[in-house]
This record gives sequence, C-alpha cells and structure tokens, in this order.
Amino acid sequence: MKRFGLLLLVLVMAFGVTFGVAGCAKKNNQDPVGTWTLNFDWGCDGSAAAAVWHIHSNGTFISNEGNNGNWNLKNRDEITLNYAIGTIYGGTIDGDRMDGTMTAAGSGATGCWTAQKTSDTP
Repeated sequence: MKRFGLLLLVLVMAFGVTFGVAGCAKKNNQDPVGTWTLNFDWGCDGSAAAAVWHIHSNGTFISNEGNNGNWNLKNRDEITLNYAIGTIYGGTIDGDRMDGTMTAAGSGATGCWTAQKTSDTP
C-alpha cells in the first residue's frame, strides 16, 4: 500500500509540474492590442508627460495627439513601436503593462516610458 501511495504522489507531482510549466508558457504570449495610457520621460529625469496609445491588430497604432506608426512583437514579449516621424519606443510587455526606452528621431535624445492597458479595444 505504501508503494501505491508513493507512486500516486510521484504522478501527482509530475503532472502538477507539467501543468505549471504550461501555465507559465501561456503568460508570455502577450497581446498589445487595445488602449494604453503612456507615461514618457525624455532624459529619465522624473519629468514625465502622458499620452494615450490606440494599438490596432493590423500592426498600426495612433496616439491621442494624432501621431501614428507601426508596431511589432518579437519573442512574445519584446515590443517596438516605430512612429512615422522616426521616433522609436522599445521595451517589454507583461500582461497589462509595458515599459522600456525611447529614442527621438533627428536629435537622438533618449528617455524612459511605461504604459498601462486600460482597454482591450483600441
């Protein structure tokens, strides 16, 4: 009887680990489509400004200021947003949160940004 209990315990632990790994893999499949509140800080000096991104499933986005561009997702959690004017935001996405760094077109100025998803609808 002890052997049966031990075998049962080993099987439960093996399947539990398998299910846990499957759950973690699914978490990394991020979906940026929706509306995001963006906080960006040129120079990363604590003087952040805010905007809103509307990220569409066709690989485009537009801000509440009317600036637009294209986005792409690499390795399930690395996002890049390329504004049509040349400014680039790069970072990572984890569920309803993104953050990273940005580089301005022309001047090459850099900064930090974070974004929080407020809706699954762009």
